[in-house]
Amino acid sequence: MKKPGIIKVRHLFPQLYSELLELLQKLSPDEWNYSTSSSKWAVKDIVSHLIVRLLYLLLISFGFLMITGCNPHSSIMLSNDASLKKLNDMVKERSVRVTTTDSIYTGNNIIIKRDSTIVENIYTKPKVIPFSSMRSINYTTNIQPLDGFIELKNNQVIQAENIYILNDDTVIRFNEVITTSVVFPTKDLVKIQKRNHLSSTFKGLGYGLLGGVAVGAILGTFVGSADGPATDPNKQHSPDERPTRFEIWIESTIVSGFLGTIAGTLTGAILGQWEVIDISYQYEQNSP
Repeated sequence: MKKPGIIKVRHLFPQLYSELLELLQKLSPDEWNYSTSSSKWAVKDIVSHLIVRLLYLLLISFGFLMITGCNPHSSIMLSNDASLKKLNDMVKERSVRVTTTDSIYTGNNIIIKRDSTIVENIYTKPKVIPFSSMRSINYTTNIQPLDGFIELKNNQVIQAENIYILNDDTVIRFNEVITTSVVFPTKDLVKIQKRNHLSSTFKGLGYGLLGGVAVGAILGTFVGSADGPATDPNKQHSPDERPTRFEIWIESTIVSGFLGTIAGTLTGAILGQWEVIDISYQYEQNSP
């Protein structure tokens, strides 16, 4: 027996939708309430069902688009000063994860030069010093909290944040800014990953939307029915006035999808994701 081939009908859907819309536009208000072959469904119920299913598919498609389309990945070739400046601007003052030919480094800041790259880790540590040991303070801010550089009488200079001097001028309290760094040849760079909160926000939106819709659909499938109790215990409802299982499913899906979108968006915005920048070093080939 010959195996039946694939019957292609995709090209028929645009015509089908066009004829359906044309038919619906001609319906009178009374015809929207006409019964159908299903005694529980009027014409308007069938149309609502089709619209909701379409919106449901659009929500799922949008969620997948946010997830798959928000994976930032770029590459750059370091061959001249312009490309070097562009890379520095891309990663300026960002938390980074740097991969070289033999190591991985993380830091709060990165400075890329032609021959060497510096990855810095910056943190603060509370400190108290006697006021008498200070020679001068050069403030870099004019409002609280005061930041600046404290020069001691032994010629040591301390970068400080939240500088506070007690009223009796006996001690100075501040947070010392400490910077540790690692230096390696720029030609060893393989890739730089930087935190990208915008793309992470959209990706979180997608995950939250899909997760919320899925949870809502599951809950709506198993919770409530047309034969359940009346929605208001003090009022008797006829069976037609009670929410159907389909209506509960729709409401549950929409509410859960909305809540999931908010939760996913906030989580993505806070956490951020790593944006990858692949690097190739071509300075040596272009050198005279």
